[in-house]
Amino acid sequence: TFGIVDLDTGYMAKKGEDVAALADGCMDNALQRLRFDVNYSGETLSLGGGSCIITVTTNGSDRNVVVSANNGNYNHGLTAAVTLNDNVITLNSWQESN
Repeated sequence: TFGIVDLDTGYMAKKGEDVAALADGCMDNALQRLRFDVNYSGETLSLGGGSCIITVTTNGSDRNVVVSANNGNYNHGLTAAVTLNDNVITLNSWQESN
């Protein structure tokens, strides 16, 4: 039988997965936007009950993309360092944070 602790742990794991998926989706959106607009600087998105803040900083052809996703009390962050060359994005590093 499952106890309250088991159910609570399952719920927390599901919410953690949901916010991580939200962060991934927001990062995908940001990288696609960068492909077609080198001046893209980020935005705030609301999706499926959660939200993401996307921030892009520029240094020449290099971009640092930071995503902070939130769904209730659950947070997940992603940082990607990329280089733009025409419409090609090269991923230099990827880091996750909670």
